[in-house]
Amino acid sequence: MFGTEHPDTAESWHTLGELRSDQGDLGVGLDLTERALALRERVLGAEHPDTIESQKSLALMLAYQG
Repeated sequence: MFGTEHPDTAESWHTLGELRSDQGDLGVGLDLTERALALRERVLGAEHPDTIESQKSLALMLAYQG
């Protein structure tokens, strides 16, 4: 187990967030993706490609919600 401040944890939250969103559970998808983004910003920094990936996913989820 890596712990709650590990980049692999953020990757898991990100992937699960996208999956839940794709399955129609946008609320949970948004929550998990927001968590992943916050962790990635803290641990990896705002300019890291993984952080930007979470920003993109969150933006798409919000766009789909209207």
